[in-house]
Amino acid sequence: MPVEGRTFAFSENSFNVMAGIPNFPEPRNRATEPDTQDSTYVGESGNDHAIPGSEKNVLPPGGRAFLDLLLRYQILTPGTVHDFLEQAPSPLHTYSDGEVLGADLVRLNHLTGYQLSRVLSGKTHGLVLGNHRILDRLGSGSMGEVYMAEHLFMKRKVAIKVLPVDEDCPGRVLERFYSEMQVLATLHHPHIVMAFDAGRVSPPHPGMPDMLYLAMELVPGGDLDQYVVDHGPVAVQTHGDRHAAGGDRNFRRRGKGAQSRNQAP
Repeated sequence: MPVEGRTFAFSENSFNVMAGIPNFPEPRNRATEPDTQDSTYVGESGNDHAIPGSEKNVLPPGGRAFLDLLLRYQILTPGTVHDFLEQAPSPLHTYSDGEVLGADLVRLNHLTGYQLSRVLSGKTHGLVLGNHRILDRLGSGSMGEVYMAEHLFMKRKVAIKVLPVDEDCPGRVLERFYSEMQVLATLHHPHIVMAFDAGRVSPPHPGMPDMLYLAMELVPGGDLDQYVVDHGPVAVQTHGDRHAAGGDRNFRRRGKGAQSRNQAP
């Protein structure tokens, strides 16, 4: 598909990854090496992780490296990169680093602000958990953090609870997390959050924690702590009525925001 008179083509690319950043080859000379693979993605080990060869003549190395990093960690798909290169609001040669390019990816809703901040700070471990891509942070509890996530293929939004597991993680906390997984898997009720998936992700490098996760139904609402911050103390009877109506020990105000009914353990 043409972009500003250029044709998308993809060439084989071997990666020499240093500190998580790929080392790209120099842009090819189009006069002596014409494009021969229209609309084909060829990447490391046959995966779809290559940046369009014809765009390498325009996109600076920093921008290419940043896009490829997002592809390799499955934060973006090749199709999303293709769409961005077609719709980029700024000339491609201006994307000299991840911060500049990432801002426009957020502007076009290809990335969330939370994803961008994690990538720029180098905290990519745990941004993809199983088949779920983290989108934003919802809150935290005594057993880890809770995030909004999206299934990579089904595009279903979920709330996903994440517990980093390292040598300092108390055994009782780990046992409670596994117990919660197993209990939620057996419960089916309109007032009880539904569990969709669970798993454990190994770290990419030594010294980093495993990520234990539980993907749950995402429901409209806001947690009681935030409601009190926004509106002040809640009367006991009011809280009791809302608590009973919600069917969960953590009041969730429906109709504003979205998160798991089971955000805090």
